[in-house]
Amino acid sequence: MNTAHAYLVAVLFAGIFSNVVRADSPAAPTPRITASEDGRFAFILTPGEEDWRGDKSRGIAYELTSTGELREIWRTEGWYSFQTFLSLDGHHLVRMGPWNEGDSPKPDDLAVAFYRDGKLLKSHSTASLVRDHSRMVKSASHYQWLAEYPMVPRLGWDGDFRLTTIDGIEYRFDVTTGEIKSAETESTRSKGWASPRDIDRVLLAIQFADRPFRYADLVNHIGLPSQTRELSVGYGQGHRSQVLGLNYASSPYVGYALEIEVKTPAGAPVRYDGAIEGDVTALRLLYYTPDDRRLSVTASGEVERIVARVKAGSSQVTKTPSQLADEVLGQLNGRNAFAH
Repeated sequence: MNTAHAYLVAVLFAGIFSNVVRADSPAAPTPRITASEDGRFAFILTPGEEDWRGDKSRGIAYELTSTGELREIWRTEGWYSFQTFLSLDGHHLVRMGPWNEGDSPKPDDLAVAFYRDGKLLKSHSTASLVRDHSRMVKSASHYQWLAEYPMVPRLGWDGDFRLTTIDGIEYRFDVTTGEIKSAETESTRSKGWASPRDIDRVLLAIQFADRPFRYADLVNHIGLPSQTRELSVGYGQGHRSQVLGLNYASSPYVGYALEIEVKTPAGAPVRYDGAIEGDVTALRLLYYTPDDRRLSVTASGEVERIVARVKAGSSQVTKTPSQLADEVLGQLNGRNAFAH
């Protein structure tokens, strides 16, 4: 091997080795911006000079005013995160922990922290959230404690923050306090989801439900199963849209879902008690296919005729759409309610 060739091989080897090391090393902090889901608030996090640990970082939350200007509402300092979530009211923030070094969770390793107006409310360590340490995914320098599915970390419009650990525990936190509201394991999480009869009932209840009706009456009207998963949420002036998954499934989601359109009153405050102010104006049953398509599910002609007859009767006055749907299911006697 001549000198030039040996030098080239050495340089290539050094480059490859350097890339491997960098891929398993924490990235350097850089300025980041996080917006609330509706775009009305923003949080800008800026690290200090040579701030490799993020201890000199400073974060400022802003409100976008009606004139298009940014108004500071609070600030914080002394920490950095590559992933943060900002609430709809702009006052609550969720901070994900850093790359934690070592091969197993420790009590001092931050998993997630909750803030109000820049002040720490509560934090949770990886050791407190992960129960089965044997399922850790380890690298040369750190360990992975978060699962990529069935749920990546996300802040819902109901004010709950959700994540799934590597050992399959799905946590739900109250963003206003940082307290854990529920922790479901893989064995318990599959219970309470929609059965085939539940899906039929939802489709029929949609046919019976006169719109608009209050969002607070949604569960009673449609007869939703005890378990649902918020798949997506959208915001616009005077309205919100929400898609609820009705089946238990991993990611990507495959199964039935309910699409809901809600008209919200002008100036309605953001609610964090699970309630959403407004009237449901549209409902649609969807099916998510394995190739990530969304299909609209409609009732068969026979079902539409039965629904029309029941609606014309007087019995519907004192019954909910879900109860009327159960009556129709009895008349179908096991036949499919869906259009083919």
